[in-house]
Amino acid sequence: MIIISITMQAQKVAPLDVMGRDTLLVQSKVVPAGIKEEDVTSNTFAKEDGKVVEEKRLEVILIPPTSHLVQRNKDSVLKGDLLQKHNCHAKMLMGPRWKGKGSEVKALANPISKSVSDLQSSLTKSNSRGILSGCSVLLASNPEQTDLLSQTCFGQPIITVDKDKQWFQLTFEEAFYLCFHLKCIKIAGGDDVIKTDTELWEYMTSRRVSFPVFFKAYSHLRVKNWVVRSGSQYGVDFVAYRHHPSLVHSEYGVLVFSQGNVNDRLRVWSDYQCVLRLCGSVAKTLLILRVNRKDENVIASSPSCLDGYSVEEHTVTRWSPERCREDEAVGTK
Repeated sequence: MIIISITMQAQKVAPLDVMGRDTLLVQSKVVPAGIKEEDVTSNTFAKEDGKVVEEKRLEVILIPPTSHLVQRNKDSVLKGDLLQKHNCHAKMLMGPRWKGKGSEVKALANPISKSVSDLQSSLTKSNSRGILSGCSVLLASNPEQTDLLSQTCFGQPIITVDKDKQWFQLTFEEAFYLCFHLKCIKIAGGDDVIKTDTELWEYMTSRRVSFPVFFKAYSHLRVKNWVVRSGSQYGVDFVAYRHHPSLVHSEYGVLVFSQGNVNDRLRVWSDYQCVLRLCGSVAKTLLILRVNRKDENVIASSPSCLDGYSVEEHTVTRWSPERCREDEAVGTK
């Protein structure tokens, strides 16, 4: 028996059922003795009169990079392959899915924490000032800061006619994180007067009642060096990336809850089914952040109330009884 191992290029996105759609066509033909390798071309396997070409199509099975093949009897191999596919599926959904070769190396060489630190230093030195604009904050940046803001995923660039200055539009959570937590920018109102942290908090809370809870959830992830972006296109509040979105896919779809249920979601099982199926279809894990008051007397009237909140993390995944029974059966053999 001859065993031939063929390593194919890894797929960027894992199939939802972890089943490969590709097949390999193996052709064999009797050739004269002493034929050279360079003389074997596609014409050698042309099906012409008098030529016998045998063909065999092989299905492609996706396996984790670290797994190895073990020869078993026919029944054991079949069960092992099924279990292997399920384990591969779970790992691909839970772990980081890097975009292309070298992305992980680039991420390790330039961690988000370092880029955020460089951004903090640059904005502080230039006395950067943001401007309140409705439900967002506009921030002007020089070329260095533009690059750092893009690397750390703060705000969205705005195209203007001013070629010497780039503007970024920040969400309330992003702007207050830079102002209150990193203390690297100041924010002014329409009258061009710098607002205090309390004044800024009152303004943002008046615009969005849910701001205190959402900022607590946002800062909870940002402090842990997750890149946090809007999750509206996936039906969630935020999506969390391990590194820059150009290098890796987001791992979590995030929903934010609190006492009083600011987010009117997941009240019935059909809501869970919808969200879980949506997250599963885009290979994300549903992460629920529950923001709780440590004391019932905590009032969200100023930023000082943030110390009175705690955050609980819960991940929710779909349970497959068929897979569990199969895993148990294989494990007991």
